[in-house]
Amino acid sequence: MITDSQTNFVFIADTLSAKYPEFAKEFVSKLEQAKIPFDVLPKTKDVWAVDYMPIQVSENKFVRFTYKPDYLISTKKMVKDNFRR
Repeated sequence: MITDSQTNFVFIADTLSAKYPEFAKEFVSKLEQAKIPFDVLPKTKDVWAVDYMPIQVSENKFVRFTYKPDYLISTKKMVKDNFRR
């Protein structure tokens, strides 16, 4: 397992530039200046990607977790809305 300081790639939600254009522009500029490679995740529903982001576990390996919190499973409507994608 590697730590955040050892990662070598950043993913950005595509909604970031739509919701926070000034921040997104500056953030991308800083990534480019620091020569940090990045890519944009398409079709995201939120800029805060912590619940669906791939996690870098080694230099070239990423894992993706499934977001299934217990509080969403307790209601059929929530389960239908959140897990039927």
